[in-house]
Amino acid sequence: MLQQSTTHLYKSVYLDKSEIEVCKVLAQMRANVNNSNYYESDFVGLLGELAFAKHFNLHLDLTIGKRQNTYDFMWRNMRVDVKTNKKIDGSLIVKQRENIDVDIYVLAVFDDMNNNIVHLVGWIEKDIIRDENNLKQVRYDNGTIDSKYMMYQRNLKKF
Repeated sequence: MLQQSTTHLYKSVYLDKSEIEVCKVLAQMRANVNNSNYYESDFVGLLGELAFAKHFNLHLDLTIGKRQNTYDFMWRNMRVDVKTNKKIDGSLIVKQRENIDVDIYVLAVFDDMNNNIVHLVGWIEKDIIRDENNLKQVRYDNGTIDSKYMMYQRNLKKF
């Protein structure tokens, strides 16, 4: 029900099978090169990044080396970090450690009715989300809990 009432606010991006496969391969390459077990999170993140790139006609970063304190895109003269949440009603979640190379965060979410659609929900300035009032305890699917900055979809700026 939530999806029907809110998706009209999203920028919905269709990813075809070949685009999804490219994200799978790139995520696996990143996991292999970086000796990490983060294939799933890399894959999910790449889908959100690809949706943003496709919608705004930008180039996806295809590098596979370690990426720390970097941004995903330049958009409207701002350095963008796309965060992807697998839940259609998921919030924007940002680590406590500050990324000095980011100006804004963008939230992308999966469409639970169509695996080929990623919705671009909105964006917010780094300084706004990193306010202490937005610091929350986040519980993950695996049961772990961590303190992170979190902002609900309704508080994000729309595209």
